[in-house]
Amino acid sequence: MTDLLIRAHTILANAHPAPNATALLRVLSMLDGDSIPEEILTKGTKKVGLQNYPSDKPAYFKAHNKSLNEVNRLWKVQRYQPQVSQLRSVLEKRGVEDGKPSLSIEALFNESSWTYQLYETGYGFSVGDEYAVLAQRIVEDSDSENDRLKGKILADSYRFQGIIGSYLDTPKGMSYTKQWVELLVDRTQKYQLKEDIHTLPIAYNEYGRALMRVPDKKEALRSWGIAKSIILPILEDREKKLGKDDTDTYETGMILTCMGHVRRAQGKMDESFSLNQRAGKVVPVATEERSMASLTAYYRLAVDEFDRDRFERSSVGLYHRHLNRKLTSNRKLLEKIVTFIGEDQWFKSVAARADWKLGRTLMREGGNDNEDEAQILLERAMRIRHELVPDDDRKEEDLTDADWDNIVFYLFR
Repeated sequence: MTDLLIRAHTILANAHPAPNATALLRVLSMLDGDSIPEEILTKGTKKVGLQNYPSDKPAYFKAHNKSLNEVNRLWKVQRYQPQVSQLRSVLEKRGVEDGKPSLSIEALFNESSWTYQLYETGYGFSVGDEYAVLAQRIVEDSDSENDRLKGKILADSYRFQGIIGSYLDTPKGMSYTKQWVELLVDRTQKYQLKEDIHTLPIAYNEYGRALMRVPDKKEALRSWGIAKSIILPILEDREKKLGKDDTDTYETGMILTCMGHVRRAQGKMDESFSLNQRAGKVVPVATEERSMASLTAYYRLAVDEFDRDRFERSSVGLYHRHLNRKLTSNRKLLEKIVTFIGEDQWFKSVAARADWKLGRTLMREGGNDNEDEAQILLERAMRIRHELVPDDDRKEEDLTDADWDNIVFYLFR
C-alpha cells in the first residue's frame, strides 16, 4: 500500500487533485501508510510545515476520502493495463481495418502511452510510442463524424509521439510536435476550448526545443517567441487564482521552466535566472525531488548561477551541497537515482553532465581540496561520455555546455 501511495503522489501530481489531498498524500508517501496511527495524522498537524495540510479533523477526513479516490484511480490503471495490452495485441494482429475499434479505444491507447512515458525508461518510451501510433491509426480509419472528438484524440496522439521523439532523439520529435501545434491552432480557431488554449504554449515550447536539434535556431526562437506571448497571460491568470508559484499542480512549474528556456534562448539571462530560481522551488514540491523534471530544474538553475559567476551557489544548485562541501542527502539521492538508472545511456548522460558542471565549478573556485574533487568528477564524466560518444576524442577542457547538452534527452536539457 505504501508503494502505491508513493506512486499515487508522484504520478497524480499531474492530475489536479485537491490541494489538501495532495498534501496528505505527500505525508503518507513518506511514512508507512499501512500502520501509521490515524491520531498522529489528525492531532500532529501543527508539526507539519506543509502548505494546505488539513488543519482539523473535518478537513482531514475530506482529504482522506479524496486521497483514497485518487489511489483507487491509479490502482484501476495498473489493474487493467494487461487487458489493454492484450487488446493492442489483437488489433495489431487483425489490423485496424478489420477490428473497427471505437474512438474510446483510441483514447484509451493514448492514456496508456502517457502512463508508459511516466516510467521515464527506454522501454517505457518505446511502448508508449507504439500505443500512440496505434491510436493515430484508429482515429484516421474511423468513420465517426464527431470531428471535434477525433481532433482531440489525434492531438493527444501527436503530442505523445512528438514528446517521445524528443526523448529518443528521433525526427518524430520535430514533425509530430509541429503537427500537434498546427492541430491545436486549428482547434482553437474553431472551438475556443480552454484546454486547447492552455496547451498551446506547452506545444510551442516542445516544438521550439525539437527544432533546436536540426538545428534551426531562427525558427526555434520564433516558436519560443510565440510561446512567450501565450504563456505570460496564463501564468498571470494562474497567479491571481492560485497565488504566485503554487505547488499543488505541476503546470505552474512547467510554465516557469518553459519561460526560463525561452528567456535564455533570447539572451535575457537575468529573467532566465529569476524564472529558474522559481522553478527550482516549485517543481520539486509538485513532482518530488526524485523526478527528472526536478533534476532538470536544478541543473538549469545551476547553469544560470555558474554563468553569473555565483560559483558557490552553483555547487549548491547542482548537488545541494553545504558551502563546506560535505555531501548532503540530496547528493546521495542523486547517486541513488543514477544507480537505479543502471545502464540506460540516456540517464547516464544526465549524471555525466552534472558531474562535469560541478567539476568545472569546483575548478573555478580553486583550492587543493576543490581541485582534487573536481578531477574525480571530471574523469568520471569523461569516462561516461566516451561510452556514449566513442568517436568524440576531444579533451575535457575543449568541451562546452552545448557539447554536454547534446548527449542529454531534449526534454531534460
